[in-house]
Amino acid sequence: MKPQSYTIFSTLCENLMLEVSSVTGVMPKNPAVNELLRILHVEHMLPHDQKFEKIKTITWKSIADTEYGGWILMEFSNGAAAIHAIRERGGYEVITVNTDSGEPVPSFERFTSGTTLLNYIKTTANLRQLQNIYSGLQSEESVERLEKRERRRAEILRSGTLDINDLFKKFKPLWVKSVIAAQADIKGMAATMIQNNSFTKASAKLGRLQDLNRVLDELEDYGGNFSRGHSPARELLKNSVKAAIILTASHFYPEATGEITRRYSSEYQPESRAGSYQVLHDISNGDGKKLATVLAFFRKVLVSGM
Repeated sequence: MKPQSYTIFSTLCENLMLEVSSVTGVMPKNPAVNELLRILHVEHMLPHDQKFEKIKTITWKSIADTEYGGWILMEFSNGAAAIHAIRERGGYEVITVNTDSGEPVPSFERFTSGTTLLNYIKTTANLRQLQNIYSGLQSEESVERLEKRERRRAEILRSGTLDINDLFKKFKPLWVKSVIAAQADIKGMAATMIQNNSFTKASAKLGRLQDLNRVLDELEDYGGNFSRGHSPARELLKNSVKAAIILTASHFYPEATGEITRRYSSEYQPESRAGSYQVLHDISNGDGKKLATVLAFFRKVLVSGM
């Protein structure tokens, strides 16, 4: 693999990982939060490990009088809002998500006045019944990381590779090879189970084999819109890649990953995503061993579901 391909692979995997944020626990019951955080991470460069604390009222001075800017998260009964104090007192950005329509509808505006901004949230964005407020300041270290990430994104922009679709399109041979290898493993396991009269277990493996056939069909036939929609095969592939990255992080950086739990949707959830992002950083720098480990865990997850 060429050096630039390692960077592209890493950054596209990072975009995939950012679909689920470690910050989500701040407002776990609000249906707008996942969409808001996805927008903040992917489009507005919110650090994945940004720290927030609950506050009673917004103090503009606390987030604006800092060289590196700060964030305010607001939870409403029908959505969520994020306010970003632009560096060097350049005003405020506000990103809102309203769920009245049944689907998260985001909006983005800039203001020089906090009072005008709050009026916009209430009257134009139509967010009602403020429930909680959280504040977080950015550090010099986090800004440096974001600037480096932005440089990687610029490199990908120049290469013409832009989104999660390209993770599966550009690197399709890697995924197809792993899926076919996983299928071979499952066939061998199922044959042994049948020989031992473990028909229930064999049936489950054959069901998994069918799932992987659907994944192969998606990979072979998709026309550039892979990440759009929520077919079971697409979700299985995406969740398996996420799980492989998290398990690789736990293997190489256990302290930076912490305990791994399973969510109701069977997705892996690490205690911290710092280990995962370190793995992707290593791959971006050409670490073939980390990439090979991700692919090995990807195959293992496809076989067992773990």
